[in-house]
Amino acid sequence: MRIDWLGVVIKRVALVSALVGLIAVPGFAKTGTDLMVTDVEGVVVLVSKACVDYGGNIRTFGVNYEECAGIRIKQGVANVTLMWNRVVKLALLPETKDGLKAEVTLIDGRVTTVNLVGGRVIGGTDLGYYEISLKQVRTIEPVNNDDEVKTPSK
Repeated sequence: MRIDWLGVVIKRVALVSALVGLIAVPGFAKTGTDLMVTDVEGVVVLVSKACVDYGGNIRTFGVNYEECAGIRIKQGVANVTLMWNRVVKLALLPETKDGLKAEVTLIDGRVTTVNLVGGRVIGGTDLGYYEISLKQVRTIEPVNNDDEVKTPSK
């Protein structure tokens, strides 16, 4: 009787990947920020422990498709996480051929326009699980902005 070792290894890796995916389900043990989200119809919802999901249904080996500490923006060709503790308000602009843009009011009072990476806001509300595409959002305001703003060390 011959044992197909490669097949055994592949099955074990698949089992471990599936278990990791079960642990990383949306809304499970998140430490996101509470966000006040206004949609395009003017409905305002408090989203608890909110994250921005950037797709990717397969969660394996530490790949993070959700950002809970902020929102990803484009800075040139790079993706940058704009941390929620630096944001007073993020107002999405109408989508153009260049993609999603938003006007951001920062805690120091500056207002700047940024290009968003895309995604959807996910989290919990008093009625249950919440998700909305950023294309359907008008404004986002962090509510628990009490975290100390951290500056990079030299």
